[in-house]
Amino acid sequence: MKKIVLNIIISLLFVSCTNTNNMITIINCNNIEGKPEYMHFKTENEGYMFSYSGGLYRNSDIFVYKTTNGGENWEQIYHQNGYYFYG
Repeated sequence: MKKIVLNIIISLLFVSCTNTNNMITIINCNNIEGKPEYMHFKTENEGYMFSYSGGLYRNSDIFVYKTTNGGENWEQIYHQNGYYFYG
């Protein structure tokens, strides 16, 4: 009886430790301009990335990208000179 109870407890601990909801997905950002500063996903597939290149203020460019396939491909939807993203 003790072995059965021990096996049940171990099985419950094992099942509770295998949570797949917190898996990490690596997103490819190699084909974008600038340095990614912030990324936000509205859904599992639709997301936005904010990046900048250059120095401060007049010497910088900002870019906004959108994905509709979970980060596999990014489309540039906005570009502006003379600004930068921070924080």
